Amino acid sequence: MSMFLWDYFKEVGIRVAESVDQAYQIAPSHELSNDLVVKAQILAGGRGKGSFGSGLKGMDCRINVDDSLEFRQHAVFDLKDNVQSDWRDAKAQESNQNYIGLDGEIGCLVNGAGLAMATMDIIKLHGGSPANFLDVAGGTSAAQVEDAFELITADPRVQAIFVNIFWGIMRCDTIAHGFVAAAKELKLTIPVVVRLQGTRIDEAKAILVNSQFKILACDDLDDGARLVVKLAQIVSLARLAAIAVPFELPI
Repeated sequence: MSMFLWDYFKEVGIRVAESVDQAYQIAPSHELSNDLVVKAQILAGGRGKGSFGSGLKGMDCRINVDDSLEFRQHAVFDLKDNVQSDWRDAKAQESNQNYIGLDGEIGCLVNGAGLAMATMDIIKLHGGSPANFLDVAGGTSAAQVEDAFELITADPRVQAIFVNIFWGIMRCDTIAHGFVAAAKELKLTIPVVVRLQGTRIDEAKAILVNSQFKILACDDLDDGARLVVKLAQIVSLARLAAIAVPFELPI
């Protein structure tokens, strides 16, 4: 590297360091010294075509605080403005849901981020499109599961729901209790495909059977994904033709 380029990049580095340092100076006022992540972008302005020049201007500087630190950074998080946020994401935060809204037609309720990604992939494989990423954590209660269903069904684009719970992260009977409560409260009229495997699966099946709600159950992930995609397509075609095709859950 030539001395000219070295000097130029050295100057850029010094200016970036100065910008970051200036942004970091606000940290003590909010006791953020251990939680602060500063991102600075510097615009290098040349003086002419082919010229590196020495004009540097601060283009953007952002301060990010990890969401998991909200419990000790109330003063910072109280400044949050959700005006530009997706309304579904904002609503999910209120009930502490791991939710990201997407633009598809199939609502997903899954446990574990990896399984959620796999579920969305297999839905796409069969020609569908996920309406959300929703990971119900291991400590989720039946009330939070009900909130999750309410969040999913609040999206008018959702035409079917796929519940995919597997192994030991989330208790299947908790999901079943939450689903039954949601079905009663929300009067669900869209098809719901449920795949439950793992902890307390027998108890969960008993809860669903005794609830007298019609559940479209599948033991195989591929079969479940294929079924929910087909059902979503039926609902979509019916809506386009203005034909009422109710999928009443009560038998």
